[in-house]
Amino acid sequence: MADYVLVHGAWQGAWGWESLGKILEERGHHILAVDLPGHGERIQADLSKIRLQDYVETVVGEIEGHDLYNVTLVGHSLGGITVPYVAERISQRIKRLAFISCMLPDEGRSALEMLEPLDRSLYKLIVGLTAARRRGVSIPAFLARRKFCNDMDRETTRWLLKKLVPEPVGPLEEPISRRSLPADIPGTYIVLTEDRALQPAKQRRMLRNLGEPEVVELAAGHNAMLTKPGELAEILLRYAQD
Repeated sequence: MADYVLVHGAWQGAWGWESLGKILEERGHHILAVDLPGHGERIQADLSKIRLQDYVETVVGEIEGHDLYNVTLVGHSLGGITVPYVAERISQRIKRLAFISCMLPDEGRSALEMLEPLDRSLYKLIVGLTAARRRGVSIPAFLARRKFCNDMDRETTRWLLKKLVPEPVGPLEEPISRRSLPADIPGTYIVLTEDRALQPAKQRRMLRNLGEPEVVELAAGHNAMLTKPGELAEILLRYAQD
């Protein structure tokens, strides 16, 4: 039996891993999907004090609390800024890192700085015109539909749009470093070739910030765990016997 710890991306929650998790559990493995602060069961009204360190501490606490070792630690999208810090903190518990269309900022840059210029301008507009420092940044429905739902049916699209929550500003704006990421933990980057949130070319550029990870392609949009859970599970199952 392998242990998979799953870290969601921006605006989402542990709920996004349900279909994938069921498949992995049916194959005899243990799944731990974590809600980051401000998301899912950890939702709160005031998001202004949430920082990336809170994300890291939450994942570390869940892994240690369940006393897990030989963990395949999986991040999706913005989860890519959290996963390396977790591996740094508890490297003795992590056997592999898997990044699914992950945000991996250049050294010393923030996730915000890595967005496309139009998305960055929209972000600044939303923060400037709303109480986003306290309430978080909400992604407009039209934008979420275009970026997240291009390979979804209508029912799944409606469900996802209703589940999205405001994203805390702090982690988006903090500069990122991976200089202390343990070099002996193998990594895989899963490029989603139909992704409109992080274009494939952007994914391939950012994955180089990991050095030379294994690269696997999957023909899916940004939320492959919802639209291609079986295919994504087969990729992750490769590491069950590492």
